[in-house]
Amino acid sequence: MLFRSPSGAAVCNFGLAINSAYTDGNGEKQEEVTFIDIVCWNKLAEACSEYLHKGSPAFIDGRLKQNSWETEEGQKRYKHEIVARSVQFLDRKSGV
Repeated sequence: MLFRSPSGAAVCNFGLAINSAYTDGNGEKQEEVTFIDIVCWNKLAEACSEYLHKGSPAFIDGRLKQNSWETEEGQKRYKHEIVARSVQFLDRKSGV
């Protein structure tokens, strides 16, 4: 989703799903999905907004950022996101 910051900079937020398959201690195949929030800025944000759609494969390079806040009940909450430096749009057939 593309929007503009108060200063006018383009910002794109999206979720990335990472699928992993492994064999557990009992020899059974397991699948796991990890969801990561991604934020992109400026021209990268505009490109991601235009070219990425649900299910689009992508390689993200960036830095991990931790956000924290306090709930109305006074509990501390944390959330991690990746601030993208670059996004490589991949071909579905690449398997990367």
